[in-house]
Amino acid sequence: MERQIAEEGLQTFRPLRRNFLFAVVGHGVYALSQWAMIAGLAKLGTAEAVGYFALCVALTAPVVELTGLQLHVVQATDARARYALGDYLLLRLATGVLALGIILAVVLLSTRPTWLVVTALALGLAKVIEGMSLICYGRFQREERLDWVARSQLLRGPLAVVALCGVYSLTNSLVLAVAGVAMVWAAVYFIHDLPVAWIISSSQGQLQMDPGRLLTLCWTTIPLGLAVGLNTLSANMPRYFVDAHLGPRDLGIFSALAYIGVGARLFYLPLIHTVMPRLAWLRERGEHHAFRKLVVGSVAVALAVSLAVLIGLAICGQLLLELVYTTEYAEHHQLLLILTGATLIHFVAGVVVAGLQALGNFRYVLFCYAAGNVVLVVALPKGIQYAGILGAGVATIAGAVTELFVALMLLNVSARNFSNRPSASAKRGEFPA
Repeated sequence: MERQIAEEGLQTFRPLRRNFLFAVVGHGVYALSQWAMIAGLAKLGTAEAVGYFALCVALTAPVVELTGLQLHVVQATDARARYALGDYLLLRLATGVLALGIILAVVLLSTRPTWLVVTALALGLAKVIEGMSLICYGRFQREERLDWVARSQLLRGPLAVVALCGVYSLTNSLVLAVAGVAMVWAAVYFIHDLPVAWIISSSQGQLQMDPGRLLTLCWTTIPLGLAVGLNTLSANMPRYFVDAHLGPRDLGIFSALAYIGVGARLFYLPLIHTVMPRLAWLRERGEHHAFRKLVVGSVAVALAVSLAVLIGLAICGQLLLELVYTTEYAEHHQLLLILTGATLIHFVAGVVVAGLQALGNFRYVLFCYAAGNVVLVVALPKGIQYAGILGAGVATIAGAVTELFVALMLLNVSARNFSNRPSASAKRGEFPA
């Protein structure tokens, strides 16, 4: 593997079209795999089983994202290489242990059954392992080698589907199925992700424990970690209210339909991960006009794709629900359109937020997601009270619209400040288009 990587070489400047293609393939397969896990549970089990799995996701994902501090994003936009790969790995490992401790405390305080506590811990472990892989992805992104990211995702996604659905069909145990996912993700991390990242980072020296550097890195990334934790919380908050007011069956239906909109990540995440390192590079050069042009173009493409997805689901969404899930889910076609609309608005906001992240305005990112969560806390109970599960969907749209509006406003402020800085002289060649 080391010889192959050396022969391929590290190309800092790579065509955006090529990187976007690899990102679409990798994220597309991975997003469809996550959807396939939900669809598999819906086919093999009951709506309640899907609901319990979604509840475990809702209990673990915000904690893991919050403690993860989005270190992979910081590394991908670390154009000056201020920190080594080892710094990011050590800090992510420490925060991963903290995340598992918090998850254990949360599920124990929620007085859930023992099997659900163990399932939540197993899923938390799987997500911590995923976070370690993301650190490697951040290193790949900085080199603009999204083909390596795609290769890892092509392994992790399908293997997770096989592990979850295969084990569940044989044992009817959600605990063992989730543990199987954790095992295959650990295998991909130790066999592929870590070795490749370590080889391309060998020039930065060996792994060293420097508490001062780690604390500085942690302090720098806390605002972004809080922001993304709130982002994940906003995606999962409707599940808390649906579970509390309507029960696990409605939670299963709500979550299964929401995952169809989440499938749009096969386009949005590749777009964000492709343009973010380039935006950071333009920031370092002081290329104000090019920065604005890339942000505006990315948002325009995201809006066009969102509209196309909504039109497609309006035409054939009910048939899709019957094919992928069951007739029980197909009866909620209207809810599908509402949840997909909310998710697509949320992802367009994410494209705008990528501009803020590239500018290093992590505190502004925090404001965006905090505003969305405040609206959700107010709107969700009212929406469920007046319209049940449909009301929960409408409340998610309100939260997503708030995120987008605040993100656009703050990016406009940041862009003005950025434009007032003097342009840096070109020291390196232009990126190819």
